[in-house]
Amino acid sequence: LRLHQELTKALEGGGLIFQSISWNVLPEGPSLSHSVNHYLLVAKKRFPNKAYDSSRIDRIIRLKPNKAYIGHNEFDGYIVFLFNNSPYAVLECPWLGNALYLLKKSDWPSLSKLPKSTLLHSKGQHARRIIHDSNGKWFSTLKTSLGI
Repeated sequence: LRLHQELTKALEGGGLIFQSISWNVLPEGPSLSHSVNHYLLVAKKRFPNKAYDSSRIDRIIRLKPNKAYIGHNEFDGYIVFLFNNSPYAVLECPWLGNALYLLKKSDWPSLSKLPKSTLLHSKGQHARRIIHDSNGKWFSTLKTSLGI
């Protein structure tokens, strides 16, 4: 509860819009990058021993998503990115050891509440996992999947 209160207080300073849902909604437009990076800085300070790769998030932001969501309870650490002309929601986590997930955009709120193992056992019907690699193929696969 204390972590949630600290993140909420810090994120309010980053321009977040709060609605009566379980997700904090980041504003559209140029402030998206600033708000997401502010969230990552707060999280990194809170968990200094966790290794993360912020370039994952930076690369996705350069693809110009129109919306982003940060979950508090489900899919801890993941940020959801939505793109106008893509049928997928992109779930990315900057913490090392986590993969990227593509979920059907129309179902992402309910699918993102499921355990990763359940999504993976759906055999690609609802979700696709993209594992990060050192040569950047994950990003090429993502762009192709999004149609960018």
